[in-house]
Amino acid sequence: MSSSLLADYRRTNRTGGAGAPRKAGVPKEYVHLQQEEAVLVTGWSSHGADRYTATARWPEAADEESSELLLLTQTIRQSCLVVAHAERSVPLSHQTLMERLDFSLAQDYRVPRNKPADLVADVSCRSTGHRSLQVRLTLLHAERPIGESVVDFSWIAPAVYRRLRGEHPHSAWGKAPVPAPVAAHTVGRAHASEVVLAPADRPGRWQLRTDVGNAALYDHPVDHVPGLVLIEAACQAAQVVTGPAVFRPVEMASAYARYVEFDAPCWIEAAVVPVPDDGVTRVEVTGVQNGRTAFGITLASASGA
Repeated sequence: MSSSLLADYRRTNRTGGAGAPRKAGVPKEYVHLQQEEAVLVTGWSSHGADRYTATARWPEAADEESSELLLLTQTIRQSCLVVAHAERSVPLSHQTLMERLDFSLAQDYRVPRNKPADLVADVSCRSTGHRSLQVRLTLLHAERPIGESVVDFSWIAPAVYRRLRGEHPHSAWGKAPVPAPVAAHTVGRAHASEVVLAPADRPGRWQLRTDVGNAALYDHPVDHVPGLVLIEAACQAAQVVTGPAVFRPVEMASAYARYVEFDAPCWIEAAVVPVPDDGVTRVEVTGVQNGRTAFGITLASASGA
């Protein structure tokens, strides 16, 4: 992707003044998406000293339980990418590698139903290496802070990425058989098409379903399972092991050690963490592929959240 994209965007959307927000409309290339309707971030501005603001709009949500986590993580992800590409000189042609995505959400916050929601992300960045960043975000809705997040990621040049990923070409996309899902209601979802878990050989263990027909999680062909799919799998697994009460994540800590591939089964394991009765239920989720841990995610849900 040509670097002229940023220049063209600034030329056509500049409103003037230091730190002034630009008009709505962020190029989908900035957030690594092909579906225009999936772009939640509407603009950004720079305030100097490694501080930025991103704006986002959440669409109408008819089902807040199933949409909240995806909206939250997509907003965090997209805000980081926009700032990285537009303000931190990360080339659009480079591959970004997420190593950590943590968040906390106000326990009493709810996604507005049947109307869009406008959010603001206060963003700060610091370099953690030659090609790596740590990004901290505070999310606000109607001027009220509703959540915080910390994200660590790095980026690599196309030639290096090709050498790294040579054995896993795009041809794996959509080729693997997709096993039948667990019952949708057990993972807190309304439709089988939203379920990313399949039954396995014992309780607390599932096979990851990589159904690329789920456009909310698979926007376009890539050579590995997207990180948002892994987060969704963790959330669904947490719902199973804590059900039938609704498990609503208000905290998440995650780490990603290696890519999850399409050409081998990935096993999702979840267990409730024994903790003192503090009104919080914690679940540890791991993803294992080819005998190696690929990622670990800990989720917390408050009683009555």
